[in-house]
Amino acid sequence: MQKLYNCLQVDIVYLAMLHTGHCAAALLMIAAGKHVLVEKPFAMNEREARKMIKAAKKKVCVPLLRGSCGKSGDGPVVAVDANCSPPFT
Repeated sequence: MQKLYNCLQVDIVYLAMLHTGHCAAALLMIAAGKHVLVEKPFAMNEREARKMIKAAKKKVCVPLLRGSCGKSGDGPVVAVDANCSPPFT
């Protein structure tokens, strides 16, 4: 995670890991200014979810998304259920 945090070439991070680590990883990546896509389940509880959303809202244009990724006959599909980011300008 620290390498991703420090890597200037990485703009977006997709967190497809055990959901118990989503909050800590998302907060770290948000602090680094990365765009974050979190696989569902988004958080372990409401407190974690609110913490991640609050952190994302403090950053400008850093979307915090919850979604799932899969494949269809046409290729990869990403379904985003929520976007808690500020509007893009």
